[in-house]
Amino acid sequence: MHAIGFFHEQSRPDRDDFVTIHWNEINSNSRHNFNKMNINHWNNLGSPYDWRSVMHYQGNAFAIGRRPTMTSKPPGITLGQRNGFTEQDMVQINKLYGCSTDAV
Repeated sequence: MHAIGFFHEQSRPDRDDFVTIHWNEINSNSRHNFNKMNINHWNNLGSPYDWRSVMHYQGNAFAIGRRPTMTSKPPGITLGQRNGFTEQDMVQINKLYGCSTDAV
């Protein structure tokens, strides 16, 4: 989805309302992957935060060891997945490209 104009979900400017980043558990060479986007460069297309988006890192992404690098708020939500687009992923693609709701 990068190629069609999307950024990682956990890069949203409001992400701290939805996840906790555990900076000390992230490989130091990879911390930049958890930076938030500038609010002036972000458009969430009116979509709610999507913990399960294909554009969301999993909870152990770039971990130093076995502890999570990111946890959900509220606790217990699995972060990210690679099985296919979520409903919100499809809504965002359709909105960005002006497609009908059943296009993707």
